[in-house]
Amino acid sequence: MTTEEEEAYGKDISKKEATVVKTTSRYKPPQNPTELDVESVSDLLRMMGITIEGKLGEGTYAKVRSAFNNRQGKRVALKIVSRARLNSRFQRKFLPRELSILKSIKHANIIELYQVIEKKDTIIMVMELARHGDLLEYIQKKKALPSNEARTIFSHILNAVEYLHLNGFFHRDLKCENVLLDWAPTGIVAKITDFGFARDWCEAYRLCRTYCGSAAYASPEILQGIPYDPHGTDIWSIGVILFIMITGRMPYDDSNITDSLSCMMNNTLDWPNKRPVCREVKDLLSSILRYELRERATITEIRRSAWMEGRIERVKFSAPKVTASKHGKGSVNQEQSDRSEGSRKLER
Repeated sequence: MTTEEEEAYGKDISKKEATVVKTTSRYKPPQNPTELDVESVSDLLRMMGITIEGKLGEGTYAKVRSAFNNRQGKRVALKIVSRARLNSRFQRKFLPRELSILKSIKHANIIELYQVIEKKDTIIMVMELARHGDLLEYIQKKKALPSNEARTIFSHILNAVEYLHLNGFFHRDLKCENVLLDWAPTGIVAKITDFGFARDWCEAYRLCRTYCGSAAYASPEILQGIPYDPHGTDIWSIGVILFIMITGRMPYDDSNITDSLSCMMNNTLDWPNKRPVCREVKDLLSSILRYELRERATITEIRRSAWMEGRIERVKFSAPKVTASKHGKGSVNQEQSDRSEGSRKLER
């Protein structure tokens, strides 16, 4: 990548972001299941008409495989979890929550859980398969997304988060890797996945004290270890996702938490110079990525924003002045010709 490209696309979004879970020292981190764990359930799955096909990825404590369900005649995703490799906290707290929440929800923009299969110490979640990978890979391929496409994907994410919050659930690990893409006759469809850190919030005024998620998408409350309202932390994370879609770069440098927090406290965003961003989306992102929780935009306010409603003020230019040259041919006024290609239209 050239120096100009680095400046344009900013901080590296090619790496998978580190997960930040602040726990006490008595808990060992969970481990991913091995290939032996996957092979150990293959025979059982075949007996049930499910054939493992290939690798899709790895979650916090799981391996994810694509498979074909012969009985249903469709491809599915398998999330394979080894209980033996989980620490006591994940076994007691996070895994039961994930299963309970997934069984309780159903939404067009959330990956659906079809079935749970248990074999000794292994749990297999049979889930909906999104056929076009995750959002991070999609952005890396395109560098940044056109405004209309970003708006469509963001509206799907917003729909899912609103549904969760209205039903008392909070994701707490929203990031580009946890947004999967599929295609429908109407176009691209985004679906959120990986509820490993999700929770319900039965006691409306009791703040959360598990500081989980990924550093690059984490709100200032989580980075500072302050008890937090999960409404606001989910909103912050989707703001980071939108920033990445629009600019192709991270808004904060998660390798330096001190500097990131300083930018957050000052409500400062690092906009790229080489990629014009329209005023309306800047205004929206500035309202979402607010340090003070009480100032952070709500879902309703996000929906009513000019950018979400498509009320974009386009820059208009008058026709270039043409003057006669010595040779009788017209020449474009220098002031007009010096305008950069990127500044002619902010919204495309």
